[in-house]
Amino acid sequence: MRKMFLLVALLAVFALPMVVSAQKTDAPGGLDPNGTPIWGSVTVLSPFVLDPYVATVGIGGSVDISASGVGDGCLGFTDALPSFVFNLNAATPSLMFGLVANNDATLVISTPDGAYLCDDDSGGSLNPLITVTNAAQGAYAVWGGVYSQDFTLAYLFISETSGSLTDIVTAGFGSFVGTSGGIVDPGTPSGDLTLDASLTPNYGATDLAPGFTPDRFSVSVVSGNAEGSTVDVSTENPGGDFACRGYATIAPDFVVNWAGGGANLRIFYVAEEDSTLIVQKPDGTFACNDDFSSLNPLVDIANPQAGAYIVWVGSYAEGNNAEGTLYVTENMALDPSGV
Repeated sequence: MRKMFLLVALLAVFALPMVVSAQKTDAPGGLDPNGTPIWGSVTVLSPFVLDPYVATVGIGGSVDISASGVGDGCLGFTDALPSFVFNLNAATPSLMFGLVANNDATLVISTPDGAYLCDDDSGGSLNPLITVTNAAQGAYAVWGGVYSQDFTLAYLFISETSGSLTDIVTAGFGSFVGTSGGIVDPGTPSGDLTLDASLTPNYGATDLAPGFTPDRFSVSVVSGNAEGSTVDVSTENPGGDFACRGYATIAPDFVVNWAGGGANLRIFYVAEEDSTLIVQKPDGTFACNDDFSSLNPLVDIANPQAGAYIVWVGSYAEGNNAEGTLYVTENMALDPSGV
């Protein structure tokens, strides 16, 4: 039935008149928004007959996005020609572009008015997500990038429906797509290694209660290194949370046994290298963060319930272990920038 619906939707797409867009004369260095897209184009009328629209595209190349002038924080390598061009035949309040790949991917979009938008990890699990509000009619050129000058295949998702990238992927495929590059069930670990909260923590534990002094508690930790084996947290996807990433040890690094009560519990890590933070709460759910301040992660837990807060400190890049300090505080004025 879905195949028939998809066929009808595609026939509706190709029956639409093509959008005629003005040539974009203010193209940044190295990128050609007017060039023929490598992986094709499509014209779609709003509202979409089939939402999300999904295309398979190749991403990567030799053009350094960071040197192209499209904006601060735009990273990765891509081709000069767009990976894909999406022609929108009528304006829409919101247009979401998400990219899912088995590599750390980045995304650049040129809008019909010549603006450039870029993203790295907003979709979670190293996947980029860009939302265009009050999206105008016209051509949206899309470039997919990766962190090295390699080539990989990716899924491009385009949707008018608001929500997370997880929501869009689920609507498109009926299940989750992670950085393993295939369809996986939510919360299903990839590979033989998995986080194990039952193991003895690498750097010990502490008992804390509201009003503890001195406030801030600290302990020295080396990210992702203690027992010499690592878990790719992004593919394990603990709790179905695509924000969890990095390479962590199987055993926890530290455990905070909280007496219960208090307005907020803040846990953060400070090191010279890019690090991540994975915290399993007493109810079994996860809270994760990558770059709260510079490259240092931070997790806030509002109204913390009594029980064990199990902490893994991950390395963003496998094997790039960081010596640093793990902090626990109730002071919301304290963060990695102030220690």
